[in-house]
Amino acid sequence: MVNKSDISELKKLLTRVSPSPNVKIMMKEVLLILGIPSITAEYEGEKLCSALVSEGFAVATQSDDTDNVPLGTRYTIIDSDGQNSKIIVNKKIYEDFDMNLSQILDLCILLGTDFGDKVKGMGPVNAFKLIKKHKTIENVIKYEPQYKFEGIDYDEIRKIFEYEPTKYLTGESSIED
Repeated sequence: MVNKSDISELKKLLTRVSPSPNVKIMMKEVLLILGIPSITAEYEGEKLCSALVSEGFAVATQSDDTDNVPLGTRYTIIDSDGQNSKIIVNKKIYEDFDMNLSQILDLCILLGTDFGDKVKGMGPVNAFKLIKKHKTIENVIKYEPQYKFEGIDYDEIRKIFEYEPTKYLTGESSIED
């Protein structure tokens, strides 16, 4: 039988750790001493990783969620346990869905991202059908007034997902140094 102290210990183990700024600095120094290159994203790590893939510095991104799909990375590794992983091949998603990157992004915005809530009353099936039919969020708003976009700044979310070269994402002039 599980008791309260067991549950408390499990919660501690399952809590994600966010290192302090000092620990991050020490981690970078250790990597430097070991000769392992590292870069730090100024804002969004997944965006930086996707840009590294786009610029040919990496082959894939690894993430716990699917925000890399609308960021345009080629491959996203998810659910990795050290021995097995699932790989999302983004080109296959675009082909199978018969959508371009902008439509995929709008679909993701309808369903919610790290930067905005999902549209109330809209599930994945409806969101998919609406983007297939209307192509853009603006057209969904125009032709499907029953869905409310209150509090969802889709233009701002689109800007967050726009490609930016790595030099703007790291504050460094070159990542090859």
